[in-house]
Amino acid sequence: MGTYRNPDPVVANTGSAVYAGIQKLAGDVYNFANAERKRKGEIIGKSLAEQQAIDDNVNKLGLNIGEGASPMDKQVFEEAQATKQRIAEQYNLMARTFATPTQIAESKAEIARLNKYPEQLVADLSTGKYLVDQYNEAIRNAPGSKGSISMTNNADVLQVIQDMRDGGKNTIIETGASGVRSLVTTIDGKKSELNITSITNGLKSNPNYQLFKGVVDDSSTADTFKAAAFGPKPNKLDLISSGALIENKETDTAGMVITSYTVDDRIAKAPVNKLADSLIDDPKNYDYVNSIWQDKMGVTGDINLAIAEFGKDKVKEEIVNHYYEQVKKNLSGDLGGLTFKRAVVAAPEEPKINDSLRQLATGFGEKGKKGSGVAQVKVGQNTYKIMGTKLADQMVTPMVSEIDADGKFTAKLIPDTEGAFRLYELDEKGNVKIKNGKPVLNYGAWQATTQK
Repeated sequence: MGTYRNPDPVVANTGSAVYAGIQKLAGDVYNFANAERKRKGEIIGKSLAEQQAIDDNVNKLGLNIGEGASPMDKQVFEEAQATKQRIAEQYNLMARTFATPTQIAESKAEIARLNKYPEQLVADLSTGKYLVDQYNEAIRNAPGSKGSISMTNNADVLQVIQDMRDGGKNTIIETGASGVRSLVTTIDGKKSELNITSITNGLKSNPNYQLFKGVVDDSSTADTFKAAAFGPKPNKLDLISSGALIENKETDTAGMVITSYTVDDRIAKAPVNKLADSLIDDPKNYDYVNSIWQDKMGVTGDINLAIAEFGKDKVKEEIVNHYYEQVKKNLSGDLGGLTFKRAVVAAPEEPKINDSLRQLATGFGEKGKKGSGVAQVKVGQNTYKIMGTKLADQMVTPMVSEIDADGKFTAKLIPDTEGAFRLYELDEKGNVKIKNGKPVLNYGAWQATTQK
């Protein structure tokens, strides 16, 4: 081992060794430069390709950013450009010559996250367009009819979609920390929000996803109420015999007797009073009944809130009344009207002999006093007079002439009570029969007596 004063001999590098080392270093630098240039070229190529993909996605949205563009369109375009810039920055970090493996891994992860934005944005905004189309389809139906938009839909959702339909002038996109996007519409200071990403994901799992609730078809319930109140096929005669229809008035017009009827609510409504129980008591019927409550009956607010405020019995009563009045209103059409028509049947012509009885009755007057007719009447060889004062006791009595002992005729008339009969007909209780406010004359007995 050499010392300070006597060092070991040093082997000097020959010229060939130095040259060989320089050559190797130069080759390594060249290879590194080529490899780095190739790596950076690939990175730049990927950066440009992915930025172009963003532009392609923006074009898919059909955005035309210029004068008159909606705030949301401008926002989408600006966010797309910002995403392109952030992707380019990450590629620049990866392209640094002395970027560490950790830095490169982090940049790749960030690029992967950023690349999801335009794809998801296209999906979410495509969902928005789908919902607008669905809304436009629904509003073609008349309000309250089957398939039209139900009043039970969330008001905020409707506000967002209506603004989207009108160009989205009051709507922006808000992206949460987890990447969930919401459409936020602000009108007159009131914000309405729709989680569009959630709906997009829902559409992926169910292509028939329906955002809007439609008005229900309640015809089956209406038919059930009609069958309970008036029968499945209402019939006038059956309803009259059951008492559900009662005679209102009768008129005589142009040779026709017209009898009109009205519904007896007490009888017709009784069978339907419990029909609303199953509708409300079964939770599975909530959406159906709530649509009836708001869309058909026009009541503002959820039916459960109404039950909580007014009680279940009151809500049931309102539903029953709604359907009962509906089927009652349609009853006239089902029956072809609530009237009966029949031809006036002319009464058989009375024999002229009846005139003399009417004259006799009129002449007797009230309580035996002389009236406007005659006091007695002669038919054939007989003369007739009324005896008695009370209507039920009045008798039509034939009169006979009296001959004295010398065979002379006297003008005095005496009643033949054996041939007498009642002036008026009596009922089973012995009371005078009344028709059209007048006592009924005993024409049958009169004709039998005078036509012997």
